[in-house]
Amino acid sequence: PGGGGGPPWVSTNDLVTSQFASVSQPDTFMGTINYRGRDATFSDLDAGNYENVMLFDKTGYTAPGTIRKSLTPKEGGVFEQPGVKYKGFWSKARIGFISSWVFPCSLQIEGCTQTLHLPIMKLDPKDPNPLKTPCDFSIVFRPLPDKLAVLVANKYAPMDKYQKDMPVLGGLVMPAAQPPTAAG
Repeated sequence: PGGGGGPPWVSTNDLVTSQFASVSQPDTFMGTINYRGRDATFSDLDAGNYENVMLFDKTGYTAPGTIRKSLTPKEGGVFEQPGVKYKGFWSKARIGFISSWVFPCSLQIEGCTQTLHLPIMKLDPKDPNPLKTPCDFSIVFRPLPDKLAVLVANKYAPMDKYQKDMPVLGGLVMPAAQPPTAAG
């Protein structure tokens, strides 16, 4: 950051997004963008989701600075990675997805202590692929007020590759889910 025409800074989310996509290696990578603070129409005081999805190819997701640069609006408020042609979704393109659930509001409730917050998803524990995920995807969230975590669901890259090749991550919050074993 800061030199060679790159952005002056990158966020933790830029690092996580770039590393996750680099491990997954999709042809087309989708990342959510929150319009709060990027469009004068929306502020942290507005209720609701004001989001869209950015598309990246491999040249757009391999460096955190490129992620950050794409989040700077062009004239007319357009966010894009310019000059890219994406494989069509119907041509069996390998895709990846990330969404940040790090919200600007606190989950603190008066008189209570947050012990663990996890994204909730419908799973079928009897299924060998309980998430039935069509791609590698991740959700960045806060399990505790002062901690960031990443939930990873994988279809393509093995889970140990994420643990090895995403140095921005620390240790596991909880072990990876395993398919159930047959009861005797």
